[in-house]
This record gives sequence, C-alpha cells and structure tokens, in this order.
Amino acid sequence: MAKFNVRDKCPACGSTAGHTLFKAKFTEPPLATFLDQFYRAQGTIDFGCLQNADYLLVRCDACELVYQQQIPDDELMYILYEQWIDPGFALRLHEGYTAEYFMRQLSEFANIIDHLGKAPATLKCLDFGMGWGLWCKMAEGFGCDVYGSELSRARIDHATAQGIRVLTYDDIRHHQFDFIHTEQVFEHIANPLETLAYLKESLGESGIIKISVPDGWNVVSNIRTGRIRKPASFRGSLMAVQPLEHINSFNYRSLAAMAGKAGLRAVPVPPRYSYSWRGVLKSLVKPAFYLLRGSRPTRAYFTHA
Repeated sequence: MAKFNVRDKCPACGSTAGHTLFKAKFTEPPLATFLDQFYRAQGTIDFGCLQNADYLLVRCDACELVYQQQIPDDELMYILYEQWIDPGFALRLHEGYTAEYFMRQLSEFANIIDHLGKAPATLKCLDFGMGWGLWCKMAEGFGCDVYGSELSRARIDHATAQGIRVLTYDDIRHHQFDFIHTEQVFEHIANPLETLAYLKESLGESGIIKISVPDGWNVVSNIRTGRIRKPASFRGSLMAVQPLEHINSFNYRSLAAMAGKAGLRAVPVPPRYSYSWRGVLKSLVKPAFYLLRGSRPTRAYFTHA
C-alpha cells in the first residue's frame, strides 16, 4: 500500500540540524486546492493516498537546503508520475517545445564540448533522468556516444523506440562518462547525495556533471511573507518547493555543499557559444544580478575534487 517515508536528516549534506518552516495537510486548503487544480489539468488525483501525511518543509541549518520531510514512497511515486500525470499529456507538452528551447540546449552543449577540449565523436555522455529523450537525440547529433537513464516506463519505451540506448540505474556503474547531464532531476530524488556520489563513480577523470534544478533562493522569504498560503504561488514564487514533486529545494550553497560531500568541486564553463545576442547579454548581466541578490544560479557544473 502506498505510503510516505520520513527523512530525518538533510538529504543534501547529512546534517540532522534543521528547523521547520511550514506544516500543513495535503488534504486541506491551500494545498488541496493547488493539488486538485494541478493534477486534474493533466490527469487525475486520489486524495485517499494523501490522508495520513503532512506537507512539512524543513530548512537545513548547515547547508540551507529546504526539503520536504515526508515524501512519497516508491509505490506512490509511481502512481504520481505514471497515473496522476497522464504520460500522453506530458509527451504532448514536450513535443510543443520551440526552436528557442533547442537552440539553448545546443549552445550550452557546445560550450561543454569546447571546455572538455575533445572531439565530439570521442565523448561518451549520459542523460540521467532523460525524460522523453530530447537531450539524447540532440547530443547524438553532435556525434557523441550517448546513453539515457530513466525510471518512467512510458518514457523508456518512447526513448527506446527512438533508438536511444537506455541504461538501468545499476547499469550505470559499468560505464565511464565524459559528461553526465541532469536537468530538473535532483529536486525529485529522495536521496540526492547518495545518487550524486553514485554518479561520480562513473564520471571520467576529467569529466563534468551538470546539475540544473529550480532556483530556491527566495523560498524562505516567500514563506515568511505568507505566499505559501496562496495556491497560485506554487506555480510561481514557490515552484521550487512544489508539494509531492519538488521534494528538495536547492540554492547554490546547498548544491555546492552536496557536491563537496560527494567528492566534487565546481568548475566554470565559459559561454563561448550563444544562440542569440540576448543569450550573450544574459551571460553578462546575470553575475551582477546574482551578486545583488546574494545568491548564485542553481545550474552548475562539477568535476572530481
């Protein structure tokens, strides 16, 4: 029977020192209102699965990660991602991506290849949490040796039909990669530190792993100002702590702390290639923006420490 698991320590750094930011019932407003609107728009929801659990946000005193203490177990995770969210609906959303999306992906990957200093055809890459396989197909276009990994059966079947080579979680340990791509993945993982340490063992000596997650730099202030009591906030200012799904909300400090615990260090990847002048301007303006707000982006690259 589906149930919730309780995390009694920070999943990013392992610290047991933390404090509660917010606690509410999944089955009562404002959470019930948001969940009903969010999941019925793309499938369905069964509130019976949520009766005996709380939406409980804890902030780690050591690394500042904000995490949901009570999280769905594997069975409930499957129900959520494979049944409540209709796979056909999710696929149609991905098929609607514009050319701009793919140009961003192309320019970012070109920068990574340039940083690695190797011919694309010599690079072995893994897309961990590959979704529908869009990134894998893009990387294959560069001539790279590309693999994907995914838990969703519907997404695995779709990727396999597209000719993408799919690895199970256990298979990953038998490979060495020059680049490991993770896009909007670590916010969903129950044990992100253990997962990152596992991936590091399959990272080549000079390899790079990218982690990109929703930016949680202003989550605490939004909670303190009461936005968390407004259902619409979870689609905007509180998206980084979206109930049930975004169970880990990272800022740069918590992301870097987790990487350090896993034996990794941050590495800069200069934006030599950009898909537009707007992209160039963003790369120049963003550092000042992050300095002013006292944070850094939660898209970062890491290599062996």
